[in-house]
Amino acid sequence: MQLNHVVIWPGNIRGNKWVSFAQEIKEQTGAQCSVLCSLPQDIPLYKKIFKGITEDIEAVIPLYDVLDSPLNGSERLIEEQAVACEATYGTLMTDLIQSDRHLGLAYSTSGTLYPRSRLGAKATYVRSLRTATHMLKFFDQYFQKRGTELLLMDGSGALHTKSICVVAESKGIPIRCLAPSRYKNLVHWAGNDLFEVPWLTEAFDQLSQSGGSLESGFDGPYLASAVERKRQSKMMGLAGTLKYCSRDVARFIYQRIIRYKPYAGNYLRDTLAYRIRAYSRHKWLEKHTVKSLQTIQQKPYVFFPLNHEPEASLSVMSPEFNNQMAVIDLVSKALPADYRLVVKEHETAGIAARPKGFYPWLKAIPNVVMANMHLTSIPLIQGSAATVVLTGTAGMEAAVCGVPVITFSSRNMYNCIPHVHLVDRISDIRPLVAQVCQSASHESRQKRLQDGRRFMDAMKSISYDLEHDEAFAQVPQISQKNIKQLIQMLVKTLERDTVCQTV
Repeated sequence: MQLNHVVIWPGNIRGNKWVSFAQEIKEQTGAQCSVLCSLPQDIPLYKKIFKGITEDIEAVIPLYDVLDSPLNGSERLIEEQAVACEATYGTLMTDLIQSDRHLGLAYSTSGTLYPRSRLGAKATYVRSLRTATHMLKFFDQYFQKRGTELLLMDGSGALHTKSICVVAESKGIPIRCLAPSRYKNLVHWAGNDLFEVPWLTEAFDQLSQSGGSLESGFDGPYLASAVERKRQSKMMGLAGTLKYCSRDVARFIYQRIIRYKPYAGNYLRDTLAYRIRAYSRHKWLEKHTVKSLQTIQQKPYVFFPLNHEPEASLSVMSPEFNNQMAVIDLVSKALPADYRLVVKEHETAGIAARPKGFYPWLKAIPNVVMANMHLTSIPLIQGSAATVVLTGTAGMEAAVCGVPVITFSSRNMYNCIPHVHLVDRISDIRPLVAQVCQSASHESRQKRLQDGRRFMDAMKSISYDLEHDEAFAQVPQISQKNIKQLIQMLVKTLERDTVCQTV
């Protein structure tokens, strides 16, 4: 397959992943490459890393400069331009704003104590609209000038990354993101920044039955998740808190000395308070949550694992509805009298971002049980009558294990499995909860297990095993053999798109 031009936006420039991808794409498709980076001072480093591949490297963070320029009474004009952009690019400006944890932090109702930043302090709604409009127009011209045919990136989790994806989709430019398949060390190419995988649904539909490759679903978190959980667990202890507070102070002083200005600029006081709050809340949760799986499983229950917040898994992948507190309220009130709602916190330092009073409120709900955050989710999922999710790995793990899933997001890649139930309206919740609490027959469970295994067979068919390589580590390293295989898989997904467009 021949490509004329590819834009690459590395989320993490460390390791060999992105430069190797760029080299292999150039060899296999003949494409010219352009690379986007964050800050102007990063350009010399990127030119050194991508030497011989491309000289076209541009920084995007200066696009935020328009945020604090004078309005001069142009509020109405800004709003009109924003409305025009919504029509042109098929998006809502609120979805762009909520994708950014600085400009749209207040939209993350269960993560409002995330550290404040200088960027967020500058933002008003009208200023955010102007910045979003500016970015959309910039990326439109950027693609048009280069004749881009592919956007390759890690995903979107900020206004600038979400904006480029919105423009690419509006112009029919394919987006590809390398994503973990959430099983062992398998990876696959997702078809956009929402990590939707249409070829996975096709593979699932084409399989009439499972090959029986899995006996009991999962036995633990996938590799990338296990590595991150281990790191986060260390951060919440006393030694980890002191270590990261010291790092934050040292980084702040160093950046002041060299006059380096990060684009967001989290306030040091807020960052240190966040670290200390994670430590103190972790101690509180260790004292006030149930650590025994046997105790939890004494009564029937529905399981709800909390998502980290603010996070792209909610604000980007489920923009229409991502209020976790509302989910807890609605589901807990829909349960039969003998059922409990088991809520488990996400195993990260993100506990510090929960709003004040969040955990006492949760503990006070009469039929809610707070499971210890360090309990492995798989046994909690397997013992539940159903698992409730917005987005995330737990929904996939539950579906594969034959457990009914109630989800509030239409974009989960596992929504194709028959026992994954999408909530379209609030009035759906009570009938769905009643249905899953009554679907415990042996025959229905066997059918769900077969469909779950069929899904994993489909996932394996569109994935690639990196074996011992770490594609999502802090310093990603992928062997040249695996790089070649991944780019060949990438090209196949693009060829599939071409066939679909001609049919």
